[in-house]
Amino acid sequence: MSLSFSQVLSVLSLFVSTIALMGVYFNWSNMRQTRMWNKVKSIVDFADAERLERLRDDADEQMKRLDIVLAPNTHLPESQITEEDADKILRDPEVEKAVMRLLGYFERLSAVINLGAVDEELAYQFFVGEIMKSYSGFRRFIIRRRQQFRGDEEIMQELEKLATRWIEKKQARMAETRKQPTKNIANRGLKRQL
Repeated sequence: MSLSFSQVLSVLSLFVSTIALMGVYFNWSNMRQTRMWNKVKSIVDFADAERLERLRDDADEQMKRLDIVLAPNTHLPESQITEEDADKILRDPEVEKAVMRLLGYFERLSAVINLGAVDEELAYQFFVGEIMKSYSGFRRFIIRRRQQFRGDEEIMQELEKLATRWIEKKQARMAETRKQPTKNIANRGLKRQL
């Protein structure tokens, strides 16, 4: 049995088309993986963890000189800085500078997230605690700072917008979690340690 030229051409055409489609699929898959990697890389590149740690340590150290300690649970009113603490910070240029550098870091990070330059859901996973702690903990300082500059509402505006949005998001997620029936921890692959 011999194949005619048109039959050979049809088989060859099918073969080339299959290879071309496989190439398109592999390129699409590669672009998808690259896009996902770039989302992660962009937030990691922008958010310098070592710099953040230095800024936080410097602010904590400077505030300790004034007997001000920002507690870890800043969502509780008693763990936020007071109006008196905010005034103390504003009266001490070194402490104010350290706090403003820390808040400035979060302001820039918030602006990048608010503008959509990085994936917000990914940024939320990385920074929800830090953003909420910084805004909640220093809220009274931010208010005093705005008053100091004649009510300039743009001071820490991006941080405030993001923190407010993420606080609402976190509360909604927690409310949704409470509605779901409790699952046995063992079913999730976790073992209780006594």
